Amino acid sequence: MTRLEQILARMAEIRTDIEAIAAVEGDLDDAQRTDWDALNGEWDTLDAERATLVARNQRLELVRSAALDVTRTEGGDGAAGAALNREVHTQRTQPDDIFDRSGLRVDNRDDDRTWRDRAMRVIESWGDEYGLRTELLEGAETTLRTGGQNMNERNAIARHIMATGSPEYFRAFCTVLANPTLGNAALDAEGAQAMRAAMAESSNSVGGYAVPPFLDPTLLLQNAGVSNPFRDISTVKSITTQTWKGLTSAGVTAEWTAEAAESTDASPTFGQPSITPIRADAYVQASFEMIEDTGIANDLAMLFADARDRLEGAAFATGTGSTQPYGIVTELGLVTASRVSATTNATYGSPDVFALDNNMSQRYRANASFVANKTIWNLTRQFAQGSGPMTGAFWVDFGGGRPASLIGYPVYESSAMQSSLSTATASNDDLIVLGDFKQGYYIVDRIGMSVAYNPLVIGSNRRPTGEVGWFAFWRVGARCVNADAFRMLRV
Repeated sequence: MTRLEQILARMAEIRTDIEAIAAVEGDLDDAQRTDWDALNGEWDTLDAERATLVARNQRLELVRSAALDVTRTEGGDGAAGAALNREVHTQRTQPDDIFDRSGLRVDNRDDDRTWRDRAMRVIESWGDEYGLRTELLEGAETTLRTGGQNMNERNAIARHIMATGSPEYFRAFCTVLANPTLGNAALDAEGAQAMRAAMAESSNSVGGYAVPPFLDPTLLLQNAGVSNPFRDISTVKSITTQTWKGLTSAGVTAEWTAEAAESTDASPTFGQPSITPIRADAYVQASFEMIEDTGIANDLAMLFADARDRLEGAAFATGTGSTQPYGIVTELGLVTASRVSATTNATYGSPDVFALDNNMSQRYRANASFVANKTIWNLTRQFAQGSGPMTGAFWVDFGGGRPASLIGYPVYESSAMQSSLSTATASNDDLIVLGDFKQGYYIVDRIGMSVAYNPLVIGSNRRPTGEVGWFAFWRVGARCVNADAFRMLRV
């Protein structure tokens, strides 16, 4: 958040507090008068700083839009008796408003590229505006380029980004969360217009405020509080419809053919996987006192994003597919050809790592990755202890951080995968997955995460509890679309 946005957000809070004191009937008590004076003093200070920043930004745009004519004369040593003149003309025009949707039509194919071009520029603006890392911006750009199953869906994603990705909408979203009892009434004209545009373009039609996309894990990778690598290494699809439908194939087999011999029919067998996103949600309650005494409302978006990442991290690893996505471990456990048994039953040892590699299909080795719990990787590092030829075959044992690769494959951590071996003789512990996640595991997001507000929580006796609630909801599905792309170690 820029300094100007921080100022505007705080001024919105101060305005609410001042209006509340002004509504008091009769004379103010000492505490109210003190608060009144302090709030008005803070307002004046912030308003002066706001005016300075606005004037600075306006001046900057004026300088940028000015045409510069520079004439420079370069002379020789005087003996040549001639001067060389060169004119350099540079002009920069005022940039158009990348958030302006006026004149663009949804049903006009000529506007399709304009929607996506402007949405791409909106994503680029987040780097300067909010200081987002490059990899997060690249994730959003990939969603914009590849999301949806047709042009209409891709344009819907572009319009969603444009409507909910502007600074005006971000300020409005924060204001509404910080002033839940007022809702849209707490917004100024600019914020109200941004909110109306977002509600018109949002794919959510059942109420709730769309979370700004740079805080939304359907567009940006959020890894906080849990080791969840799956969005980073898998194929992620974004849709605006109910179900994603794909097409898979094992490929075409070529042959050598003699002269004038009839070719063999090499038509491949096609699979048609479908993934339906499932609703997930998170509900937060807060007392009136907590809202007044803390800034919880301003932190809700990031809290919801973190909760979502932790919930999905577990589902993508071990989800059952019943009212939640299918986890990769769950699905591979049902495919005998994708499982590799330990060399020694109920024991994990160094030969098992090579056994996974040896059993991998050649087609998928080039882009394969290892995924396991951190404790399993710690066991793996200890294979190098002692002396003999195996000492150098694995990672360093206790020195430095975790190496980036194991026998040539990238290594990732999933905190939701099994962390220890059972003590049973035949434990059936699924410890490590090696595979090409881009080819074999798909995550499908119904684009957009929304937050709805409950202005008054009712207790079991149907009486108010003095609390409010925020309800975040989104939809996501996932499953393995090609089990042959993986091998899983079962100990």
